[in-house]
Amino acid sequence: MSEDLVVWASDRPTVPAAPDGVEIDGPFAAEDADAPPVVAAALVTVRWTVQLSGAALSLAGAIADSGRGVVYDPQKDVILWPADLAALRAVAPRRDGATIQLEWLFARRLESADAHRLLAVLRRALPEAVPVRFGDHEPMQGRLDRDGDDAFAALWDGTSNPFWSGRAPVEHGFVHLGRGFGAALSPAERDALIPVVAGRKAVDADEVTLHFQANVDARWLAAIVSVFARVALELDAFFAAAFHSKRPVAVNGLHWLGIPPDPLWLTWVGSEYRSASGLGPLIRTAERPDDFRAIKRARAAWPAELVRRGDQLDTERAATVIPSLESGP
Repeated sequence: MSEDLVVWASDRPTVPAAPDGVEIDGPFAAEDADAPPVVAAALVTVRWTVQLSGAALSLAGAIADSGRGVVYDPQKDVILWPADLAALRAVAPRRDGATIQLEWLFARRLESADAHRLLAVLRRALPEAVPVRFGDHEPMQGRLDRDGDDAFAALWDGTSNPFWSGRAPVEHGFVHLGRGFGAALSPAERDALIPVVAGRKAVDADEVTLHFQANVDARWLAAIVSVFARVALELDAFFAAAFHSKRPVAVNGLHWLGIPPDPLWLTWVGSEYRSASGLGPLIRTAERPDDFRAIKRARAAWPAELVRRGDQLDTERAATVIPSLESGP
């Protein structure tokens, strides 16, 4: 039996010469948005596609296997191969305690509506990051499958800091809610505690953090990059960063003091960073972490595109934080 089939793959597949009576087109570069939803949900990332006409499933399966992909039947909108789709998203056992950390900062108070937006992004971009258990103390009392999205989101309207567990390679997520710090104080008393940096008030930022096990392959690194950018854009982070725990970076403390001088794997600078609200532009100097200088606004388009240090997560070499923003006035 033969039919028109499509191979979608994470890695570039090996395509043999077409047998008699079979047409093979590709491989062609592709993205997650190009693939049918059932395919995008099965693969960690979609990077390649091959079109086959008159091909047997065995031939299509061999091509898919060479690229860690699937065989899709566009007529029936189903995946025909492999039978075990879970294996496509399997993660190697964790080797050590090393992690990849993603941090998103917000110059506003996060609330339940943001939790619902985050869940929607994670379900589309990286289902492994969707909470399994959640709470604001140990042991975590909530279960998303039992208690629902509203129970998880309600914690974001409180003063405690919610956290959750995901599925491999996601280790855990955490939300820092600034309203919990100094909650017993009046607004004026809280404001008096915010330090002044280079003539302006520091930012009392809320924060969302995700930790991933570090021994992941290139497919997962690409998926991490995607979720990093999608959360930053859809929740409107004013700054976001990603780094390896082997080179930890102090991105945010009690207050946002400016872009850190440390090497970062991924960086996001949002439109609000250059607004009139006093967020910046400031960068901490590498020579003196307590010293600050201005950034030339003309050197970046806003909101700044994702800055990436290459295809590999480099844990050894130092690099500039945001090359296009590194110069002073």
